[in-house]
Amino acid sequence: MADAELDAQRSLALLEVLFNDAEVGIGVFDSDLRYLRVNQILLKIIGLPAESLYGLTPAEALPDIGGAVDAFQREVMASGLARREVEIWGSTPADPETQHCFVCSYLPLTAEDGSVLGMASIVRDLTERRRATEALEAGQERLALLSRVGQIVGASLSTRDTLAALAAITVPRFADHCIVDLLDEQRQGLQRVALVNAPQVSDTGHSAWRGNSGPVSYPPSHPVSLALVSGRAQLLREVPQAVIDTAPTPASGAFASDIGLRSLITLPLRSRKQVQGVLSFAVSISGRSYDEADLALASEIAGRFSVALDNAHAYESQRLVALTLQRSMLPQQLPSIEGLDAESVYLPGGGDTEVGGDWFDLIPLSTGRTGIVIGDVMGRGVHAAAVMGQLRAATRAFAVLDLAPATVLHHLDELVVALDSVQLVTCVYGVFDPASGKLTMANAGHLPPLVIRDGVAERMDLHSGTLLGLGDSRFSQRDVALGPGDALVLYTDGLVESRGSDLDVGIERLRLALTADAPVGGTCTAALRTLLEDGGEEYDDDVAMLVLRATGHAAGWEPLELALPARIEAPREARDAVRTAAGRWRLTQDTADALALIVSELVTNAVLHTGSSSTLWARTSAGTVYVEVADDDSRPPRMRDPGDLEDGGRGLHLVEALTRRWGVRITATGKVVWCEIPC
Repeated sequence: MADAELDAQRSLALLEVLFNDAEVGIGVFDSDLRYLRVNQILLKIIGLPAESLYGLTPAEALPDIGGAVDAFQREVMASGLARREVEIWGSTPADPETQHCFVCSYLPLTAEDGSVLGMASIVRDLTERRRATEALEAGQERLALLSRVGQIVGASLSTRDTLAALAAITVPRFADHCIVDLLDEQRQGLQRVALVNAPQVSDTGHSAWRGNSGPVSYPPSHPVSLALVSGRAQLLREVPQAVIDTAPTPASGAFASDIGLRSLITLPLRSRKQVQGVLSFAVSISGRSYDEADLALASEIAGRFSVALDNAHAYESQRLVALTLQRSMLPQQLPSIEGLDAESVYLPGGGDTEVGGDWFDLIPLSTGRTGIVIGDVMGRGVHAAAVMGQLRAATRAFAVLDLAPATVLHHLDELVVALDSVQLVTCVYGVFDPASGKLTMANAGHLPPLVIRDGVAERMDLHSGTLLGLGDSRFSQRDVALGPGDALVLYTDGLVESRGSDLDVGIERLRLALTADAPVGGTCTAALRTLLEDGGEEYDDDVAMLVLRATGHAAGWEPLELALPARIEAPREARDAVRTAAGRWRLTQDTADALALIVSELVTNAVLHTGSSSTLWARTSAGTVYVEVADDDSRPPRMRDPGDLEDGGRGLHLVEALTRRWGVRITATGKVVWCEIPC
């Protein structure tokens, strides 16, 4: 046997082996695209015996997919070029009820002269692999959806914002429409809190499919009502006509028929072990139909919605406690202050912001003076509000001791350091004296106060100091004169701080907003309105603002100030001066006599026990005469019980009997003995 013939036989044998033992379906066709030969794999795929198949074209043998096969084959016959790895979906006589995925390659059989004699096909049934891949992809997409839902659950604490964000994630990945309806506070009816439609869904004009909020109602037989009452999910693979035909009304949650509703899942939303509302997923324009697997995924999503409800309820409850605590500790109404017109505003942070520790206060002090404080406890929630309450009470306690502002901040710093938890606080404390118009202030790391003079606001030249809680009590204080019409503006960082903006920029915006055009009593409102218009957003942090405008003294009621030397004539000079002032102030004779006696005792004590010169101040306001006697000795006078035969020691008892109250204030140069006399 010749070598060429032997090689040809070997090649034919190899082709036969490859043809019969290949793990793919192989077919051979003539130039008319009729089956000439098929291997066993292809016969199994097609489901017909070889004798029934030979002589037929695919279009004749395979009613479902033959047309697609014929189109590809004719393209190859016409071009002489192979078509590889084309995907054809359809059924075959072997399994007429199932859609299979066939991956086919069509290869031309050419003669030596290049003419096409026929073709061969290579067919693989990849249905199971494709379905496994699709199932894997679907599973991964569902896991990704659940993961994204979980991220949203932890990202927001506002009920409506959270549920709206969750609904938006599910459309159109899982639904064409997502609706969230929650029971109202009285649990009497449902309130629409979120509705999201797929982008392709046009506004039908029906309230059920608009992104509105408000009361909604469903018929008792509606799947939403059933889920709400039974506490069980409802799956409608095909939505019955009875549901589609439910006529919507302005306050109805019925599903409008003109959106082509096809399938629906409704699920109860639970919070605190009670059904609080219903989550609805619906498909229309996408043409999908929900099944048990979709119900399982929807139940997982509803569980996360319920967690969001629990988180939101817990947050809102805690925020309400903190807000109630904070507001109970802030002045419900600013007191009437001599020499100042006061106005204030407090706004809790919006959105998901927890209540902070902002506070302000006006504290009545001796002889008509007023303690002024504003502060900010760093942190949020109930703890910050509780710390704020402690500091407000402590500030009042230190203030009524008539301590200097820097000393008050020193004691507050020691208090904050002694707290169990690490805490930082900013604070400004000052004392206003209406008799002189002098304001003495000290700062512990707070934002700089602003002073408005002649309609122009400027930063007060006040050293910022260190924050309370650092244990560094080096605080300084500064005196500022407030004339009639001048105003002091105190505020917290929530007013001037915003995302992406420097703090100094916010302070400058506030400074420019504080113009003379703002009406007296409306400075806070005007400034807030201007800042919101400029910033274009709501406040994220708490906002506290206090504006104090100096009024001065009414004509004819000027105070008395008298310098007295350390000599025996000083008490008489003091008595003469206050009697003259009492006439100017139109006091009764009894009040004038009491005033003269009290002043005589206080000046006598200064002369006898200090040996220094003294200064007498006296003034009247709102039914009270205020008296102060200052000297250069810081030792406070002592009230003692004299014996029956002693001539002295009764002066302070007399002062106590004739005054509403009296006390001693230590100063940098000595002391001030003061008293208040009703008139």
